[in-house]
Amino acid sequence: MISEHSPLFLYNTLHGGVQRFETIYPRRVKMFVCGPTVQDYLHLGHGRTYVFYDVLARLLTHMGYRVNFIMNITDVDDKVVEAAGRAKRDFWVFVDHYTRAFIQDMKALGVTTVRRYERASGYIQEMLFQISSLIEKGHAYVSEGDVYFDVSSYPYYGQLSKQGMSELMLRPIEMSSKKRSQVDFALWRSMPPEGCDPCWDSPWGKGRPGWHIEDTAITVSNFGPQYDIHGGGYELVYPHHEAEIAQAESFTGVRPFVRYWVHTGMLTVGGKKMSKSEGNLIYLKDGLRKYGVNTLRWYFMKTHYRSDVSFDEKDVELCAGEVEDLISRASKIRERVHRRLKPDITSEVASRFREALTRDLDTPRALASLKRLAADSSNQKPGLYLNQVCRLVLAAEEILGLSLDG
Repeated sequence: MISEHSPLFLYNTLHGGVQRFETIYPRRVKMFVCGPTVQDYLHLGHGRTYVFYDVLARLLTHMGYRVNFIMNITDVDDKVVEAAGRAKRDFWVFVDHYTRAFIQDMKALGVTTVRRYERASGYIQEMLFQISSLIEKGHAYVSEGDVYFDVSSYPYYGQLSKQGMSELMLRPIEMSSKKRSQVDFALWRSMPPEGCDPCWDSPWGKGRPGWHIEDTAITVSNFGPQYDIHGGGYELVYPHHEAEIAQAESFTGVRPFVRYWVHTGMLTVGGKKMSKSEGNLIYLKDGLRKYGVNTLRWYFMKTHYRSDVSFDEKDVELCAGEVEDLISRASKIRERVHRRLKPDITSEVASRFREALTRDLDTPRALASLKRLAADSSNQKPGLYLNQVCRLVLAAEEILGLSLDG
């Protein structure tokens, strides 16, 4: 286990720099990560993001923290409704199918640290309560059956994305004559004339919640008014995460809503984000079938989590060779150690690996140090040095989610 004297440093989008990680409650971490909109199967871009947060949770656990990791499932969204309609399937049957497929893919990818997956549809009453409270406090208004958050009522809007109001006005979320300002965002959408499925009753008529209030309802209900880490791809910074902050802090009166905002870069194909809308998906299940979980996790960790990476099949194949080489060398090291050892990275031998991970989860540097040690140690005679390397290999399996036992 890493000593408390080896602190963790993370890049915090809110403050625009790397900061020492300090929890609200001693040795306890509350972490929330934006999950998928269940309209299709997971793709490799999702996989890269979720592997990073899995490694972060594994590292925190190894450091002695109790990690309460929750991920939401967006099953109430216009995109899901439209996708179910195109598939000509019952909405809830459609949603259940892709929710189960998502959880299966996460297990196959070795993402084991999520304590609970929370579906947005299970929090409608919490959303209604929060929206009603925001209206009462003057932070939201009703317009023709819709409810909008009044951005002008919250003076810190734009703090996460580093934008002033003049810049925000140039980036309207969606144009609507119902809104006082085009920067305002929807908390509740009224049922259209043709009806909608699913819909719920509300004080403002039948309708569906806006996207941003879903996550706020889940996190405040489970974590209270403040928690430690919120994650997701950096494309969510504005407007999604910006809106979450405004809603939550206006509702609870507590600042900051989240202490550390930790965002990942994108996986691109031909310079474009891998997404359903771009039509350039490579499904995660297909990638796992073709390359295996060890290779994919290694590939995702070869690039720093905050950097974009352009998918290249040749790079994945190179990673497959690197993993196989490491497995072979790790097996030889284990053969020379004739005792049971516990995972550990506190030794001087493991210092570079440890420093890489605790300095903003620099997984590329951690992998490089692991490879170098394994190569240098594969022919070493039994002794203290080899024991320490073996303990590092065991810890690397545990923290990185790799299987190096051959």
